[in-house]
Amino acid sequence: SEAAALARVLLRARRRRGALDLEAPEPRLELGADGRVTAIALYDRGLAERMIEEFMIAANRAVAEFLVDRRARALYRVHEEPDPRRLERLAEILDPLGYDLPVSARGVRPADFARLLEQARGRPEQPFVQRQLLRSLALARYDPECLGHFGLALGRYTHFTSPIRRYPDLVVHRALRAARRERARAGDAPARDVIELAAAESSRLEREAEAAEREARSWLIAQFMGERIGDPAVGTVIDIGPFGLGLVLDEPPVEATLPVERLGPGRYRFDTRRMVLRGEPRGPLFRLGQRLDVIVDRIDPLGHRIEVALAGEPLPRAGREEGRRSAKRRRTSRRRRGRGDGGWRGR
Repeated sequence: SEAAALARVLLRARRRRGALDLEAPEPRLELGADGRVTAIALYDRGLAERMIEEFMIAANRAVAEFLVDRRARALYRVHEEPDPRRLERLAEILDPLGYDLPVSARGVRPADFARLLEQARGRPEQPFVQRQLLRSLALARYDPECLGHFGLALGRYTHFTSPIRRYPDLVVHRALRAARRERARAGDAPARDVIELAAAESSRLEREAEAAEREARSWLIAQFMGERIGDPAVGTVIDIGPFGLGLVLDEPPVEATLPVERLGPGRYRFDTRRMVLRGEPRGPLFRLGQRLDVIVDRIDPLGHRIEVALAGEPLPRAGREEGRRSAKRRRTSRRRRGRGDGGWRGR
């Protein structure tokens, strides 16, 4: 259809300007009549939803440009550049995996992040790279000044498309209506301090709503998994550190933690240069993307955290092959640095 063709044009334009695409399939909770979770399944957006998203972004952008050109007093959706200290930390984390992030006094461009995401696509460490990129980004917020949107690679952006569920959109609709009717005289426009208060309160309440949603989802998932303690499962390592391993289970597709104290007897050391967790002196070796047979072990009732324990066959041990792979990754990373190559939710 014409709408689908137009959406593809907008999507190609978004990719050309280097906007980030951090969307991934998410677990969707299916609830029964009693409000309890009956099933959890991965959900991926289809073409229809992507069409709507692209049209909404285009509308938000057009309204922001209209208001800025007329110097209208309104609220804008702002996503600022990442903090330089977070960028340095991100570069340190990704370097052992062979990823180079060009960090300079001018910061980074959205296209630099987009290039890293594309480089990680299909690789075992892809979920880890996405997580680290998300953690390095600033939080989107509302502001009386149009300061641009880093994630969408846009200089002008606002929220306009949902006035029945977001107060900032209602403020923008009022500003747009006044500007179109040429009634935006000094006496008609809201005072500067009123707009500043609306921006601050809208941003604060958005954070609280997001936190409440995460808490509710975590509680429901923990309740669902609490009835499956002792069940076998297969998981993929998506995070790794001194704490142990972070996994996403195949069925149901939820995240779980495998604490280091449940990895088996012995002492374990996290190797930051190779991004592996190894038992010493010749114990098991764990790396990103590794598939593990586990058993649902316990549920943290306060943190709503799902913990698993190892099950199944003996794990691979650290040896020469891992050393050769790590050395190869380090050589590749050094060559890239020598060439100078470049390595939000809530829009």
